[in-house]
Amino acid sequence: MNAKQLSAGLKAFGSLLGGSEEAALARFSQVFDGMGDTKATAIVTQIAKNWKTEGREAKRPAGLHSAVQHIHTVLLTMGATPQARVFDKVLQILTGSEHQDVESFVRDAIAARVKKTPSELAAELAQKLTTAASDRRRFDALLSNYEGRCKPGQLKAIAERFIGHPMVGKKSREDIVKAVRNWQREGELNRYSHTSQAKAAL
Repeated sequence: MNAKQLSAGLKAFGSLLGGSEEAALARFSQVFDGMGDTKATAIVTQIAKNWKTEGREAKRPAGLHSAVQHIHTVLLTMGATPQARVFDKVLQILTGSEHQDVESFVRDAIAARVKKTPSELAAELAQKLTTAASDRRRFDALLSNYEGRCKPGQLKAIAERFIGHPMVGKKSREDIVKAVRNWQREGELNRYSHTSQAKAAL
């Protein structure tokens, strides 16, 4: 089953189910829109791979999971085993205990449905560090996650994008992580200093 066929199938099943499940399946079908003859299972595999690389925690919209599970059960009951296998694969990206609304889940999936270059991935992960920089606990957890799953070269590429300049002489994970953490701590001190000065001026 290719992407075009799966998109049409999700919409068709949605019209039969109706209600909130129809709306969820119609929105989810957009993940496969525009992907043509690409195998649906290949798209789902790429999404799962990108999310794993990014360290994204498993999340699922409960209503969407229920609707896809319903389709999977119906297909098995009908004896449509090859089609059921596709939906079984789809269910693999709808796991996790943390709930996520359908809209944001679909946005995440669309962003992750194609393979990313090392440069694109490094820039994306560095941006996550930048976003978390004002929250020390969140920042340290994210940095530790990168340290545990990225190769030194990958970690260095992320670090250089976060810091904004080459890290000369930094080769080990420990040295890279220390440099990134020190940069973040210095930023904290600067923000605290500016805040203190602003309050003193009032």
